[in-house]
Parts: sequence; structure tokens; C-alpha cells
Amino acid sequence: MHKITPFLWFEDQAEEAADFYISVFPGSKVTRANRYGESGMGTPGTVMVTCLRPEPRWRDESQ
Repeated sequence: MHKITPFLWFEDQAEEAADFYISVFPGSKVTRANRYGESGMGTPGTVMVTCLRPEPRWRDESQ
């Protein structure tokens, strides 16, 4: 089985996107969220990078 590692880019809605994906996949969770600081390029306190883990890990039942 091949491992799929998606990479999604959101200009300024990373936190909202992560919240959406964990609501769609029950049991999923955010494993890390890095936020902009006072000296960052984004709005202080908003999410710059987030990582999430979808659960359960799906298997291809056709094999």
C-alpha cells in the first residue's frame, strides 16, 4: 500500500481549514499549530502552519 501525504495551502484560513477537516473525519486531531508572533509576516496569533492526523487510517479494501 502506498502512503499519501497531502499538502494543502491556505492564505489566511489554515486554522479554519484544519477545523473543517477534523470535523469531516471523526477521530482526527490537530497535532501541531504554529502561530505568527509579533514580528511575523502574518497577523499575530493567527495560524501559520498546522499539522493534522486523519483517523482512522483507511485501507484499500479492493486488494
